[in-house]
Formats: sequence, C-alpha cells, structure tokens
Amino acid sequence: MTKTESVAIVGAGVVGFATGTALAKIGHHVTYVDANPDRVTDLTSRGFRASTLIPGDHDIYFLSVPTPSTGSSYDYSVIEQAARSVGVALRGQVDEVVIVVRSTVAPCFSDQLLRGWVQESLGREIPDNISLVSAPEFLRQDSAEADAAQPWITVVGGHSDAAVARVAEMFAPLGGELKVFGDPTSAEMVKVVHNCFNATKISFWNEIASLCSPLGIDQLAIAEVVAKSAEASFNPNYGIRGGYPFGGACLPKDLDGLLGFAQQLNIDAPLLAAVKEVNRSLGGGLQ
Repeated sequence: MTKTESVAIVGAGVVGFATGTALAKIGHHVTYVDANPDRVTDLTSRGFRASTLIPGDHDIYFLSVPTPSTGSSYDYSVIEQAARSVGVALRGQVDEVVIVVRSTVAPCFSDQLLRGWVQESLGREIPDNISLVSAPEFLRQDSAEADAAQPWITVVGGHSDAAVARVAEMFAPLGGELKVFGDPTSAEMVKVVHNCFNATKISFWNEIASLCSPLGIDQLAIAEVVAKSAEASFNPNYGIRGGYPFGGACLPKDLDGLLGFAQQLNIDAPLLAAVKEVNRSLGGGLQ
C-alpha cells in the first residue's frame, strides 16, 4: 500500500493546483503555498489547505512556480526565491524530506543551481535526509487537472534511488507509464525536449502550409494522410537514435525535391533547409 505523504505545493498556479488535487484524491495530505494572498484566500474559501508561508514539517515539497522566458533562457528569479524559502523552512529538519522540481527548467538546473540555493539557505551542506528530485509535468493548460489525475507518463529523476522511488510510488496510483532516471538532468532534459519536439512538429506543418497555399490545396487534408502513412507518425521509435544521418533512396532525394519546389515558388523553407544541413553535417552510418 502506498505511504501517505504530507505534500507542500509551492506555487498554486495551473501546474501546482492540478498536481495537488491529483495527489489529494489518492489520499495524500496537500498544502498549497502561494505568494499571492488573494490566491490563498480563494483556495481556503474552497476548503483547501493553503498558506503564504512554507511549512517546515512536510514530507515532500514541490516547486511548481513559473519559470518564464527571458528571450534567450529561463527567468529563475521566482523559483530561486521559492527554493531558498524551502531551505529556510527545513533548517533543523531531521526527517527524510524530498524537494521535487515540477517547474520547467533547463538541464543541469538541480545540480548546478538548486543545490547551491538550498545549501545557502540551510547554512550548510545538504544533509543526507534532504534529497533533490526532478519530476517534470506534461500537462496541457486546458486540461491540466484531468491530465494530472490520469497521466500518460510520469518521469522522475534524482541521485538518490530511495528518494526517486518514494516520489514514483507516490504518483503510481494515478496510472500511466513510469520512467525513472538516476540523475535529475535526464528528467529535466526530457521535459524541454518534449516541448521542443512539439514545437518542431507544429513548425513543420506551418512550413508545409505555406507550400500548399499557393497551390490551392488543403494542407490539413495532406497532414491527415501523412499522419497515417509516414512511419515517423505511427512508430514512436522511428528515427529517435541520434547521431546518424538519414539515407536511402527516398529521404535525401525527396527533401531536395521539395526544397527545389519551394524555391520555384519563391517560398522560404528554413526548417526543411535546416533538416538537410543537420544531416549533411553528421558522419557515421545511416539511420
């Protein structure tokens, strides 16, 4: 039977609230922490435990605060403040505690930044009873609560096997596939690549739409067929082995052909051109 944990969700926005409600429904004791007093008042009026202060007596602390873009990186000012506040709250804590990064961050965040912030706020090296874990979310904004309650995959990474297992066990009753890593960086990388993969697919079809439009043909109709015909659409393992260029009789030839066609239409196709350049620059065997 899964152990009941006392969970502090630091940041009660879309991600934090969805995570907390999902965990509460399977029996964990959840306290929401938010710097916005109005948000706390709203939550308490609806029967949730909420505070503007981080408690020092919980088992698991989720950092679920915003990490907005600066244009070239992430703005970590809010998560730094949250992490330091958790560290202060945990001074003198002797029980086993896990700090879980739920916010989207760059790879190496936990090892290179979070660890230092927590140590400075504790005033000493992080003791063995406090572990840092990454458990990124894959929630869609319009259906965050439903996605959190029934995740299709849960990813957990950290240097402490016991802490990773503890967080994974907490999420297990929600169902879905579980993937664990022996370091937080891999879990952090998964989340960023996940979103960039989605962004690349959207950009690809935007580029194809620009080629379909002057021909008067329906780009969506083309996409719906390709989603069924192309192995890259229906085989999740197709093409995922990095470091090897594509080859064969069709892929290089047809990429050149579509790029040439775009030039005839005087339409830029920078993504397709980048696909050619990336694969041209790779050596080794073919994929």
